[in-house]
Amino acid sequence: MRHVIKEILVLVPGSIAAGWFVGTVQHYVAFAALGGGFAVASLELAFFEGGIVGGAAGIPTGLVTYYLALGRRVTPMRVAAVVIGSLLLGCSVTLVGLRMMGDGFVPISVVTTPALTVAVATIVNRLRPA
Repeated sequence: MRHVIKEILVLVPGSIAAGWFVGTVQHYVAFAALGGGFAVASLELAFFEGGIVGGAAGIPTGLVTYYLALGRRVTPMRVAAVVIGSLLLGCSVTLVGLRMMGDGFVPISVVTTPALTVAVATIVNRLRPA
């Protein structure tokens, strides 16, 4: 039981940080694609608006990714691959969604990015056994 508590005490803050990072970058890129530009004010908005949502979504995503997709077998390389894959796929899908649906896609990205993260983790688990 202590082992699980230690895992969660590391996993939750790490998941919040990763989600915050992905959410901030994804919001910044999406905002620029909608015409907001890459200004410092846009980054500040992305940090709070996208970061908070990303951090909140990061908790359940991190738990599912760690326990189910990666089977509790993580290395720094696997974590980096999942975060970078999530970031690249999340931004790509959001940009395509924005192109197709306009800003109506933004709330949908709150669901697609975590789903893509779990998919990336599953692929990483199969391609890079720990």
